[in-house]
Amino acid sequence: MLCLLTSFANAPVIAQKLTSEPEQVQLEVGDIRRLAQVLGSIDGRTAKDLAPIIERQYLAKASPGLRSYAGNYKVTSDSITSAIKAQPSLYADLDSLADAFLAEEKALRTAFRKLKVLFPDAVFPPIWFVVGHNGPGGLTRPEGVLIASERFKDRPQDVVPLVLHELAHFQQAAVQGVDVYQRIYGPKRTLLALALREGTAELIAEITTGRHINPAAERYGLPREPQLWSKFRKEMHGGETGDWMFVRPTNAEWPPDLGYWIGYRIAKSYYERADNKQKAILDILGLTDFDAFLKASRYTGGIAKSIRLRYG
Repeated sequence: MLCLLTSFANAPVIAQKLTSEPEQVQLEVGDIRRLAQVLGSIDGRTAKDLAPIIERQYLAKASPGLRSYAGNYKVTSDSITSAIKAQPSLYADLDSLADAFLAEEKALRTAFRKLKVLFPDAVFPPIWFVVGHNGPGGLTRPEGVLIASERFKDRPQDVVPLVLHELAHFQQAAVQGVDVYQRIYGPKRTLLALALREGTAELIAEITTGRHINPAAERYGLPREPQLWSKFRKEMHGGETGDWMFVRPTNAEWPPDLGYWIGYRIAKSYYERADNKQKAILDILGLTDFDAFLKASRYTGGIAKSIRLRYG
């Protein structure tokens, strides 16, 4: 654990809150509770009045997780106020949403234990359930795993695979070192590298929870896999992600983040062919040679014959 901690040496809050024990992982819902209290105390106020109150009573008292999420995604009192005005139902009864996340604790800890079996050196940061402006749903930072709670208002159970996806990224950063981990987002990035970064996290989420974060891509991709792979491989060494990742595709038929799914399929091929599964997980967590990994996976984009995942 000590060698993993050194990867996060510039984040002292993590040194205090990291644990190697699945039963001790902190599930933090304090930010949700605080915003629920703020909104409950100002019922009937206009949007114009709301922003300064959110600033003083919510953002100024933010947890380390919320501060990190807000900094990464430019969450401000004005942007939260605008989101509340646009979709008030997402911000209604936030206390019940916090309770719903805590009700997933058993499923989360079961998955944490499975991750520990896969990777005995696994370490666990806090899981911060924050509320923002209805932006990206999950993020891995030195402060821990950050979940945009309002995105899961009607499906709190879906945070379970997302948390494990983000925890996989945390292990990758710890194994590789943060500087190496972040290198693929620099000027030499490629679509293949990004797809494998996300796809390997999808695989670990699926192994530990029975599902990954984008079943729509699975449903769309399996019957079209050869065509999708043919298109992907023509673009995979370029730096543009196009419709594959991080955006709503311009192709109306495509579900979001098909690049995640292609990366997942490559990673799954590698893992299923491996005689030593624990070594395969170490290879996945330490992955930096993406072309070599693709070659070793022997993935060809063929039609899936027997892989049927269970999605609830």
